[in-house]
Amino acid sequence: MEMNELFYQDAYLKEFDAKVISCTACKNGFDVALEDTAFYPEGGGQPFDTGTLNGVEVFDVQRDKQDVIHHYVKEALDEGKVVHGVIDWNRRFDFMQNHSGEHIISGLIHKHFGYENVGFHMGEVIQVDISGPLNWDQLMMIEREANDIIYQNIPVQITYPNNDELENIPYRSKKELQGKVRIVTIENADICACCGTHVRNTGEIGLIKILSFMKHKDGIRFDLVSGKRALEYMRKEHDACKEVSCLLSAKPLEIHIATKKLLDNNLNLLNEKKQCMQKLLEMKLETYTQGKEYVIDFQEGLDRVSLMRYANALLEEKHIPTVCVFNKQENGYMYIILSKKINLQEYVKQLNTELSGRGGGKKEVIQGSFQSDAETIENVLVKTLPF
Repeated sequence: MEMNELFYQDAYLKEFDAKVISCTACKNGFDVALEDTAFYPEGGGQPFDTGTLNGVEVFDVQRDKQDVIHHYVKEALDEGKVVHGVIDWNRRFDFMQNHSGEHIISGLIHKHFGYENVGFHMGEVIQVDISGPLNWDQLMMIEREANDIIYQNIPVQITYPNNDELENIPYRSKKELQGKVRIVTIENADICACCGTHVRNTGEIGLIKILSFMKHKDGIRFDLVSGKRALEYMRKEHDACKEVSCLLSAKPLEIHIATKKLLDNNLNLLNEKKQCMQKLLEMKLETYTQGKEYVIDFQEGLDRVSLMRYANALLEEKHIPTVCVFNKQENGYMYIILSKKINLQEYVKQLNTELSGRGGGKKEVIQGSFQSDAETIENVLVKTLPF
């Protein structure tokens, strides 16, 4: 079926009229094919358009292998009748800004470093996979140049060169292309084969912001946003920084200095606390005398290493055959139980069952956590373990 793809003729077309060719029931509603359409079908990394046909919601648009575009709607539409289509323009223009922004970034990376865009996904952020390694400073250099391209308000050109012309065009493409090829050109930034919708001039993108990056396979994966989406992100980031600056009593551009000072002070306090706890444990250790059959001891503010060191001291230095030590957590207690007398592995399952616990170990040591209170834990231990 020949169909006029109005989104290619005019990406800014918000409303149109078209005849319904077919309407068939499907899983979540009805599958409608039109004689013409301005609804962009999902493809090339760009999501589908939404909107309405005669006021009926269009919730998905897909292209099949025969190039038929399917509009999925909530209610049936009469075959042979002309319907009025309305595109969700805010959604469409957001995709146009972000798709064009991605072209500029990917094109500039290819221009300066020769790397290819090997993955592209438009979700809440635009995710891009690049074939080679880059660091943050290099990405920021690309971002600055990309925004310079925006300020120059360069035309975004769409052409359909023939095969002879294509041979002389150094365009980017993820795969070998056959038939009519659609080329998107942004002077000094990018030449790329693309089936998506784009802005007319780079100035309409407004802003490009790279958010983060990570190593991915042999290259990197980074997130970016453009246009209104970038402005909204920067507004939220500014509000968050402003709130933090108030909490720290620091100027917004100096919150990193204040935060580092706060973290350093916190680390010093933690070290002091650790030293105090160690002295308290040493003092408490001195109160234990040899000859005790077991110890059940509840602590607070210890890490697992300190708790294990304390348990070992009771076992080895005070020669207490069975040592059960605990550290208070949000939902119960972390436990370490050591014994030279009892095969603890025989009892760990029962203890975990009765005390809503998790953990395990071997004959001489078991460790994990119990979601229970201290009194209940002590009663169960005394009842269960043959001290």
